[in-house]
Amino acid sequence: MVKYEFKDFKTVLKVMKYVDSWFWCKYIINCYNGCEHACIYCDTRSFRYYLHQDFGQTVYIKTINGKPIGEALDQRLKKARKLLPDVTIIGSAGDAYQPAEMEYGQTRQILQVLLKHKYPLSILTKSDMIQNDLDLILKIAKASWAAVSFTVTTLNKEINKFLEPGAPSAENRMKCLELINEKYPEIHTGIFIMPIVPYLTDDKETLEEIIRRTKESGSEYILFSGMTMRDFQAIFFMSKLEEKYPELIPKYNNLYNANFCSETANLMKELQDGENIEEKKEKLKSKFKCEYIPKMDYMLKINEIVVELCKKYDIKYRIKERYIPKDYRKLNYKISQFLCDMSYDRQIQGKYYNHLLWAGLNIGNLKESIQNIANRNELKSIKSVGDKIIELINPILEANTKGKTLESFFKKS
Repeated sequence: MVKYEFKDFKTVLKVMKYVDSWFWCKYIINCYNGCEHACIYCDTRSFRYYLHQDFGQTVYIKTINGKPIGEALDQRLKKARKLLPDVTIIGSAGDAYQPAEMEYGQTRQILQVLLKHKYPLSILTKSDMIQNDLDLILKIAKASWAAVSFTVTTLNKEINKFLEPGAPSAENRMKCLELINEKYPEIHTGIFIMPIVPYLTDDKETLEEIIRRTKESGSEYILFSGMTMRDFQAIFFMSKLEEKYPELIPKYNNLYNANFCSETANLMKELQDGENIEEKKEKLKSKFKCEYIPKMDYMLKINEIVVELCKKYDIKYRIKERYIPKDYRKLNYKISQFLCDMSYDRQIQGKYYNHLLWAGLNIGNLKESIQNIANRNELKSIKSVGDKIIELINPILEANTKGKTLESFFKKS
């Protein structure tokens, strides 16, 4: 049985140093601490997120300095002198539409406040419960911008239940996606194939089925990634794997250069008893080793398959249309996306990409229009922007100064 408890936290809104180059979000809100979906691969089980180890069985209903979450966010945005409306992602570490939402309505409170302040929205979920809030999400989409993304790792019912035991079925998510695209076309939609689970959901047939269904649903994009493995998260996942698919353990040990064994599983059980946590964490770290990502040749092969399938079904493997503000950031964000998209294409091919990524991120962070900086011949004053980057972005700047539509440039590029 999952239990709910109220717990007070200090902050309601996490402000990122740079706009995220995958999800195009600047702000993060998690309405709950813990998640009933209890997905066995969930990265938030790792120590770096500082969540309680039984986050699948105990869900904390957040209050902020003694106030309801919606009221706290409203006050935060009212008093925000330096914050500008930008994409707020909900559900990145604990689903916004887990069963607790039916009783406590934390997510709906947040949506009402974002609509009031005209902040754009991105929601990541595994639940068709989002249908209850489509009225608000549509209003946000019309007032600024909104995207709804469903995570789907497989449409195989048995594997889906194993990986995501507390979540609604993947088939229900796909049907909900179709409904949104049919009735609410103003809302951007897509599927996150995240993570692609080695030896369970990484075959071409599984990936093609998801991508084909996403295209048929009328959605705009696919985002995909390999499965990361980190400390407690890795041990928890491999312990579950050992119970149902023990033959895969040697393959995982090889793929992640790991040393999972029965002793490691026992350490994980000891950690869950709630006593001497820090001491046990250190013991676990000294005993267990695991690479964070799969071997590069494996990932390059997966990347190639997904890109090939996206091209086959004519669907983007990046968010197609990010939120573009109407203020001085407009050109900055378009150029930032242009560079970050180029960076991503190089990254998934195993090529050097950091120069493009950091130039894009820094341009997205500028406090004035990049056109003003270009007019002063000071582009090189922007961190990570050198001759090669200037050569790439000059045509965009020239099109802007000549009054040409930027959309026509990006269509050609």
